Amino acid sequence: TLVFNNPTALYEGLGPVALSQIVNFTPPQPTPPESFNALSFVNVGERRLGSLEETDALSHARASTPADAYALNLKAKETVTMRLSSAFNTYLYLFGDETGKELVAANDDQGVETTNAEIVFTAPEAKTYYLEVTAHNRRDRGNYTLEVIASAVNQAPHAYSFEFPTDKLVAPAT
Repeated sequence: TLVFNNPTALYEGLGPVALSQIVNFTPPQPTPPESFNALSFVNVGERRLGSLEETDALSHARASTPADAYALNLKAKETVTMRLSSAFNTYLYLFGDETGKELVAANDDQGVETTNAEIVFTAPEAKTYYLEVTAHNRRDRGNYTLEVIASAVNQAPHAYSFEFPTDKLVAPAT
């Protein structure tokens, strides 16, 4: 028997149409604060150590799950990689608005063999984005590391000149 300790995980991938077809099912709804207020800013190139605690505000995306939030200023077309690592199973959300209603990106596990979260994002416009650090399991607590790294994803590679002198070539003996 498989028992989920976070009921949010059971329906996250279902769209609103599929949810409406499930009889007698009302999924738990997140009850976050009205907006991301009193946030600290995290900068590109910064590593931030934090701790997910019982007294933290609730997540904007995960029901009954504490979360920490950070503001991040990005320029238009700036690409960054946001990495979240911890001993617990991390979850990372990126919102485009202060109310936490405009979900831009989310990640649970950056790969098959890890429970760390990672988002690679290119900002379509210059503005403040909002990162939410939380756990997949609503009961998980503990220390975490958040990194925001400048990323070269989707950028043209550097081209270097290459000289190949042909006057000193020697053919192998046959």
